[in-house]
Amino acid sequence: LIAEREKLDTQVPAPVLRQVAALTEGRPDAGGAVGAIEDARRSFALGPIGPISVTRTWFQAGERRIAIAGQVRDVTGRAMQVLAAFVDALRASGAFATVSEPEYTHTTAPDGADIAPFSISLILQ
Repeated sequence: LIAEREKLDTQVPAPVLRQVAALTEGRPDAGGAVGAIEDARRSFALGPIGPISVTRTWFQAGERRIAIAGQVRDVTGRAMQVLAAFVDALRASGAFATVSEPEYTHTTAPDGADIAPFSISLILQ
């Protein structure tokens, strides 16, 4: 039985499997990129809900680009600083060749929280 298993492990993959592998070769790993975005976002959470929310995500496979939009909400008045640190975390993740610089603007919510909306374009490695 062990010899049969070793024989199966060394056989050449079926033509269909080779075709599937050829189709996926060179395609951007969108799942890995979204995971890197989520890891960076969660690194700022002090509890179940963090200050960074990503509300929209677009993926353009042909351009190897992911665009995200959302907001940073911080009650201590440091939303733009948190946004800058989030951009730095995305760059440090290694998942992206380039990370665009968002427009740094902020508003104040009725409850006094500082809100910094953002839109960021990320080019996959």
